[in-house]
Amino acid sequence: MQKRTRVVNGIGIGFAGLDGERLRDIHIYPEYGKVMIGVNVDDHEAIQYMSPEAAMSFAKAFERCAIAALKESA
Repeated sequence: MQKRTRVVNGIGIGFAGLDGERLRDIHIYPEYGKVMIGVNVDDHEAIQYMSPEAAMSFAKAFERCAIAALKESA
């Protein structure tokens, strides 16, 4: 199985798409007191900066979703 995640800028995370997927990359890391989210789809890139509070809300939602998915797959 190919590893899809990597550390970005020492603290963030990146997620690589596989061949045949339109989503090529997601990368998240702190920058200028905000959390930067970059998404590459095909040949286009979108960047969004989030407040630390908004990023924390997303982080908690990711955790809840991951726990629910683990329970469903068990």
